[in-house]
Amino acid sequence: VKQFTFTIGSDASWDNETIPLWQAPKDNTITIVQLDATTIGTSNPTLTFCIEERAFGSLASSGVGIMAYQTATSSGITVTSFTNANIAKRAHLTFVTGDAVESGTVEFITGPVYYTIDE
Repeated sequence: VKQFTFTIGSDASWDNETIPLWQAPKDNTITIVQLDATTIGTSNPTLTFCIEERAFGSLASSGVGIMAYQTATSSGITVTSFTNANIAKRAHLTFVTGDAVESGTVEFITGPVYYTIDE
């Protein structure tokens, strides 16, 4: 099992964000096995988000969610159930949010994404 870690800082609002996180290896597909996320902030910070897969060369287009929307808290969440865990070669993984996704004040969200390389 391999991993990459993401950390995203706040701007004025977390609403309708799309932020590239990582790109899958060029020679292998991967399978996502777990995602952990924790918020950092004040007043019980929570943030609802999803991770999407976007095809290589199509970073600006719509993606396919790898999981249902999840809500991270300062206590952290662990996601092990995915609707799209098999990620194509060179695909982009992006962090996305919708409207009214923040509760409290979220300054950062961070966590590792665990995956295996398909051979």
